[in-house]
Amino acid sequence: MSLRGLMALAAALTLAAPAWANYNINAKLVCYDDGGSGKLLKLKGTNKDIIAMCLGVPVTDPTVANYALTFDSDFRELHVISRCDDSVIVCDLSTQLGCKTATTDDDHGFSNNAGCVYQILDAGKTDVQGLLTCVEKEKYSLSTNKYTFSTSCIGSLDAGGTPCTLSFKSNRLFEESDSCP
Repeated sequence: MSLRGLMALAAALTLAAPAWANYNINAKLVCYDDGGSGKLLKLKGTNKDIIAMCLGVPVTDPTVANYALTFDSDFRELHVISRCDDSVIVCDLSTQLGCKTATTDDDHGFSNNAGCVYQILDAGKTDVQGLLTCVEKEKYSLSTNKYTFSTSCIGSLDAGGTPCTLSFKSNRLFEESDSCP
C-alpha cells in the first residue's frame, strides 16, 4: 500500500467512523416441524419472530415493536436493539468466526469485499446452533465523504431442536425513534 493510500485509508477511517453503525435488515426464517401430525410443516418467520424469540415473548406481544433486528457494520454482529436507543443491545445473535477480505484503495478512497462465516448464538432462552455465510461490501469515497455498507447472509441452524434456514440482507442505516416508551 502506498503512502498516499495509507493516508486516504486513515482519513476514511476517521471521517467514516460515524457511518459504521447498525443497519436494518430484512430476515427470512424458515423452519421445519412435524407438528405432531406426521406431516412436515414449513414455518416461515421474519424479523418479528427473531425479536420475539430473543425477548422470550410471543410474536404478538406489543413490546416486540420496541426493538429492531440489525447488523452492526463496526463489530460485525447480528443483534436485537432498542428502537429508541441503539446502544441498548438486548441479544447478540452472532459472532464472527473468520473472514477473507479483498481491499482496494487509492486517492479516491477504499473498497472492501469480504466473505465471512459467523456462528449463530442463542436467542434469549432458545438454544441455537448454526452458521451463517455472508458476503460483505463496504466502500468509502473521499470526494463525496460517503461510506456505504451492505451484507447478504444465509445459514442453517438448529433452534431448540427445530431445523431452520436464516437469510437476510442489509438495507438502510438504522435510525433511532424519537422517544422511548
